Amino acid sequence: MTMLVSGEFGNSRQRGFQLRCFLGRVFLIAVICFGAIGVAHAQVDIPGPFHVSHLKGIVVTPDGEPVADTAIDLTQNGKTIYTTRTDAKGRYDFKRVSGEYIFRIKVPHYSVVARPVLVRFELATEVHGNALYVILGPGACNDDCSSIFTSKKNFEKRIRRNNRHKR
Repeated sequence: MTMLVSGEFGNSRQRGFQLRCFLGRVFLIAVICFGAIGVAHAQVDIPGPFHVSHLKGIVVTPDGEPVADTAIDLTQNGKTIYTTRTDAKGRYDFKRVSGEYIFRIKVPHYSVVARPVLVRFELATEVHGNALYVILGPGACNDDCSSIFTSKKNFEKRIRRNNRHKR
């Protein structure tokens, strides 16, 4: 009888150990699966094209100083279709342009600006404004560190914040 009880006790221990191993594996697999699902559903924020009905705006340095006499290109499939230059106050204006382009500005010592833009008449763009306000980013950036705003209020707010950090 003693042997029988010990044998049952040993089997019970073995079953408990196997159950813990099984549950541990199930838990580990669940963690890996949920982790993979989280990674698979992670979203990368890729900005869509700016929608404007008329392409105009201003280009400034991070301090808010206008960038005069710099070229702004609209490209399609790697080819420059339209070019304009900023005036002494950093303003630019493309006349009679419509379509989908890459809005590109390249200024020495600043990061390159390259963003998609869709120029066409839309009621929403007429109501909310249609200017692109550009703040050039530092030239040490490998990617697009410049900021583009469609809201003059947000543009001016960023310039004030940039100037506060310089003090």
